Amino acid sequence: MLKGNHKIKAIKGIGRKYAEILQLCGVTGIVALAKQDPFILAQKIAEKNKILKRAYKPYLKQTASASRISFWIEEARKIQRRLI
Repeated sequence: MLKGNHKIKAIKGIGRKYAEILQLCGVTGIVALAKQDPFILAQKIAEKNKILKRAYKPYLKQTASASRISFWIEEARKIQRRLI
């Protein structure tokens, strides 16, 4: 069975900074990412990035679009299906 904290950085386009922001948004692994709505997650990422920019200038230069996040979610679902 797939554990919820399976490495989210296995998905193309998710590096250290995005993995950290996703974790701050409550997305801790592949299973959690596969359950997300891309538009809501894009909004959460933008909000967290805005907060982080105040503390760690600059953090992400540009946040991921809902389209890019949709790709991540689809990839997470593919990985989830393969591992279960």
